[in-house]
Order: sequence, then structure tokens, then C-alpha cells
Amino acid sequence: MKQQYRWWFMVMGVTLLLVVIVAASPLMFGAAQAPTQAQGLAPQSEVAGTLEPRAYIPIVVNHYPAPFELGGFVSDLDLPESERMHYAGMNWVKVQATYPNDVSAIIATAHAKNFKVQVTALGSSEMVTQTNFEQDYAAWVHDLTTAGADAIEVWNEPNLPFRSWPAGYISPTLYTDLLCAAHTAIKAVDADTLVISAAPAPTGYFGGCGPEGCDDLPWLEGLYAAGAGSCMDYIGAHHLSGATSPAARSGHPADPGGSHHSWYFLWQTEEYYAAFEETEQIFYTVLGYLTPEGFGWIPDPFSWAADTTVAQQAQWLAEVAELSRQTGMVGHVMIWNVDFDCYGDCGGYEDPQAGYAIIRPDDSCPACESLHAVLGPR
Repeated sequence: MKQQYRWWFMVMGVTLLLVVIVAASPLMFGAAQAPTQAQGLAPQSEVAGTLEPRAYIPIVVNHYPAPFELGGFVSDLDLPESERMHYAGMNWVKVQATYPNDVSAIIATAHAKNFKVQVTALGSSEMVTQTNFEQDYAAWVHDLTTAGADAIEVWNEPNLPFRSWPAGYISPTLYTDLLCAAHTAIKAVDADTLVISAAPAPTGYFGGCGPEGCDDLPWLEGLYAAGAGSCMDYIGAHHLSGATSPAARSGHPADPGGSHHSWYFLWQTEEYYAAFEETEQIFYTVLGYLTPEGFGWIPDPFSWAADTTVAQQAQWLAEVAELSRQTGMVGHVMIWNVDFDCYGDCGGYEDPQAGYAIIRPDDSCPACESLHAVLGPR
């Protein structure tokens, strides 16, 4: 089961952990990270962001701040770490499904252990240009909802070419059409199932937004302009490249001057929240902090995390939870990851999966304690 689930994860192509891309090119995070010419994209200059902290009005529900909930991405789908997850304040499990697979058994296992289930519903870029693409996908997420999914992320990183969406067809408007078709299908089964827009890959590489690729902020602004807000409950987001306190705005080893939001949790959160005119909360479907402590080395593409300690990982995850509750901008966070044990050669790729895990090689879990101190058991 672990082997199958890791395969799903590589197919997903999620941010830094897609080592298929790492092996062929620099990472797609931040302004200076870009695909190679081998992927069909010419080199482009670095795109620097502007540090402009924003004021915001936290979303409130019935005169109280909107609730915050935590979950985790697990390797062992039998959930042997369920007690420690609940102790850490987690009441969600993150699951990934690739079209047209059935994950009803996984959902049932999670529900039996008192977890809600967030499903990221993945498709291939080849599907996008096929006849009846939107209808076929909508029928599938209808079935995922029937199987008991509590929240569904519609696709994954559709702002990137090749991996997630075909080059030449990238468009916030086209994606919004898919999102709205999925939203209708999901809500027809259960109005309480949450619909999450696909998290864009955080990047400033493209210098804007066009059919060959789209930076994350213009992508979200394009979704808002296309009316996506009426077809979703949350803005999907990814954050896997942090190496500072979540509230920091500079000092990242790969971005010491603070030139791009993707390296910094709070700054990224503020930008995403503002892109929808502060009308939608954010659902981090993947968020984690990498540390090589206990392994003695780190793959070169992830060298920016070389000095991050396990204690910092624990502290920063707790700060993410506290900032999310305080600001009201973030409704949910799914931690990457709980219990993955592969580090280095994971299916032929240099991938520090276990470096993100909150359960460490010695079976300790400092993050369980720090999160428990903020959230209590759930």
C-alpha cells in the first residue's frame, strides 16, 4: 500500500516533492526557480516581488473568527499513527486520488478512526483536451463525494505546463469552467462537502500569466475575475519551501532579501487572501518544513533547508497553526507529512520525503507536542 501511495504522490506533481521535475531542472518555487529548455521553456529573467504587507479583515462566522482545522498526509493508509495525530490536534487525513481511481476504502478507514478526509482529485494533462473532459471529471468527483469525501481539491497546480495542464491551454478561465462543473457535481451529492480550488504552484518564473504558464498571484487574480469564488469554498494553496519562522518576510537562505512571497508563509497567505479581495479563506492542502536532522545530508536541490532543525520544524508548524487562527485567513492546513520514511532514493529520485515527516527516524514527534500546545487534542 505504501508503494502505491508514493506512486500517487509522484503522479500528483506537488511542488517541491515532485522529484521527477527536480531531477530534470531547478525547482519551480520562488522567483528564481524555473523549468529548463528541455521542458520546452526558454530561460527567463528573475521576477522579483515587492514587499508590501497588507492589512486584512479576518473572515468571521456568526460574529466569531472562522474555525481552524489541521490534518496530515500519511504514508500508511491503515493510519497506525492516528492516536498521535489526534493528540497533535489533527482531525483530518489527506488522501490523493488519480482519475478514475476509487478511494472509498481509504475514506472509510479514516472515518472509522474519527478523521475527516480531504481528497486531492488529480487528472493528467492529456485529459484536458479530450472530448467531454469536464463532464468525465465531474462524474468522477461526484463518485468521490458519494464515497464520503469531506473536502475535494479540484485538480493540482494547473498553472504549470506539462505536469498538470497542457502547454498552450493554461488559463484561469478554462480552469474555472472545470471547477464550476466539479462544484455542481459535488454539491448535488452533499452540500456540506467542501470544494477547494486547485493550489497553484507558487512561482514568479513566468513574469505574468499566459497559455504557456502562469505565476501564482496572477493565476488567483484570474480565477477571481472569472467568477471562481461562486464555485468554491476555499482557495487551495501549497507551501513547502519555508526555512524561516512563518511570520518572517526575509532571511530565507534562498531568498535572503525577501524578493518573493513563496518562501514565507504569512506573506504568501496575505497575497492569496488579497487576490480574492479577502472574501475566501485559504486551505493549505500541502504544507511542511523540511529538516535533514537525523539523516546527515540533504539532496542538493533542497540545500536551502540544510540548517533547519527538528526543533524549528516543530516550532514553525505550531506558529503556522497559531497565525492561521489569529488572522482568520487560513481555515485548514494539511501537513506534509506525518510518517513517510523514504529519504534520498525514493523510487529512483532524490527525494527527502522523510525530512518533512513530523514523526522522526527515532520515532519521536516534537511537532506533536508543539501542535498539541496550540490546538489541544482533537
